[in-house]
Amino acid sequence: MHDKTKYVRMDVSKLFLGCIVIILLVDISTLKAQDSAKGDSTALEATMALIDHMGGKDVWSQLSQIKFQHRWYPVNRESYLEDEVIDLTNIRSWVRMKNDSYERVRAYSPEYGYWSWTNGNLVQNNEASWESAKARGPFNIYRFLRELSLGNTRYELKMGDSDIPTAKKIEIHFDGVYGGSITVNYDFEPLVWETMDYTYTFGPMESYGNIRHPKWAIYNKGSFRYEIITVKGSKKATEMTLYKLPDEYIDGE
Repeated sequence: MHDKTKYVRMDVSKLFLGCIVIILLVDISTLKAQDSAKGDSTALEATMALIDHMGGKDVWSQLSQIKFQHRWYPVNRESYLEDEVIDLTNIRSWVRMKNDSYERVRAYSPEYGYWSWTNGNLVQNNEASWESAKARGPFNIYRFLRELSLGNTRYELKMGDSDIPTAKKIEIHFDGVYGGSITVNYDFEPLVWETMDYTYTFGPMESYGNIRHPKWAIYNKGSFRYEIITVKGSKKATEMTLYKLPDEYIDGE
């Protein structure tokens, strides 16, 4: 005769152990969430959902740089093509803007400072622009997405008041300093990215390889707008020489 009590006890033991495992996994997940940015739960959840809608935490945590090609449309002159590289591991940026009558190359980095070359006119060691770039660097939306995906604890997120009905405004603080916000819609897609220096209002999302990104944006209330041609997130580190002032720009000064 089988001892049914024995089997019932075994099943109960397995169920009990299973519950403990689930509780431990939930606790570990909670600890991991707490070991990232600080802030209220609504802002943290909205940010994680934003990351998911722009490619996911696994993707953004591995990226070292992001490359763009845009077509920009200023209100006061003809459009131009822009190629841009943003280093996500530090405050580095390189951009070239060009059309038939205009060419500008601008770069900044801790290694080489801030310089620009516009139609043959060179500006070196622009300290004011470099200080401004450093101040807003942590609030760059792409660095922000990467750092939050990596669990950077220097950020604190709070919910703000949005002018857009039903939208959620995520206010971003870094080392206790407020520096910008990202407003998301009901589906946690980005609507507005704002820093202390500029504001982008985004269009609908599109997939670009390993990430998703808005197809177009309006800059500073319409003074510029751009359309995305290509976007590529890369795990490969940028070449430091990209941010160095080329010799031909100095020689041609």
